[in-house]
Amino acid sequence: MGTTVKAKVIERLKSNPPIGAWVKTGKNLHEGKDICEFCGNPLPSGLLSQLNDHFSDDYENLINDIRKQQSSVESQKIVITLPDTANLYSDLQKEYTEIKERLLVEIQAANEQLENFIKHLETKKEKVFDELLIFEVIHDCSNLIGENKLLNNVIRAHNLRTQEFEKEKTAALNQLLKHYASLFVQKEKLSTSKKRIAELETTIGSAVENVRNADKKVKEIETKLSETVKGAETINKHLGQYFGKGDIVVKVTPDNKFQLLRGGKIAKNLSEGEKTTIAFAYFCTKVDEKNNVLADTVIYIDDPISSLDANHLFNTYSFIRNKFYDDASRMLKCKQLFISTHNY
Repeated sequence: MGTTVKAKVIERLKSNPPIGAWVKTGKNLHEGKDICEFCGNPLPSGLLSQLNDHFSDDYENLINDIRKQQSSVESQKIVITLPDTANLYSDLQKEYTEIKERLLVEIQAANEQLENFIKHLETKKEKVFDELLIFEVIHDCSNLIGENKLLNNVIRAHNLRTQEFEKEKTAALNQLLKHYASLFVQKEKLSTSKKRIAELETTIGSAVENVRNADKKVKEIETKLSETVKGAETINKHLGQYFGKGDIVVKVTPDNKFQLLRGGKIAKNLSEGEKTTIAFAYFCTKVDEKNNVLADTVIYIDDPISSLDANHLFNTYSFIRNKFYDDASRMLKCKQLFISTHNY
């Protein structure tokens, strides 16, 4: 501000900066001309030379320096874009807002002082021939620097937490993936186990059913065998009691069939009389089966005494009478009795 231009000053232009600026513009327009563009009259002799002395190179250099200073000061103005408070974590927002407000106040004060410098330079540009004295308190920027550090600390804390959050989120996601992978494996194992259990239950069910069926068959066989054994016992009783055939007995085989034994050995070469006796004993045994009601049964005996000797004839007669006739009531035990024979 203390720099001045050494030139042949035209006082009227010096003391009237607006007129000086107007004349300077006009001077540039009339370089190399003799006629005034404003009034149309010839330019006074030596006028342009006087104006050139007034607006010297020093003058132009100082004006250019002032403009550069103005641009430099303008570039030092603080233009800042701060993060929106809502973007920070809720517990940091209050502190951030307070620091932000104080920082903006400091920035505004600093920019206002820079703007004042620009205005002073503009004044100097109009009064390049004068030394200007400026009395202004320089704004203390220490508060601005301090508030800026505090604000950066809050932002840094937010960013650090975000970074940690990303790490925690990644770790949590990995843990979650492992958890669900484990659940999937367990579910697959459980599904396989359930399927295996179902198969085993089906197998066991089939086995149980087979056992039940087998048990049922065993009981049926046992029942049948028991009835067969009882039948054999009855036949043997009839053979021994009524026909005197103690030497021949009926035995039940494991496959539930009758086998004739004589003296503990398989009986062979049976006589016709023995065959008739055994067949008649079997017939009488069948008549006594539990499902048969003798009183409702019609009995037909076809020649029971064929091929029998006199002794066996008497035994057969006695057996038929005791079996089918009640002497006390003189009534048949069966519904009807028919006997056919060739023996008279």
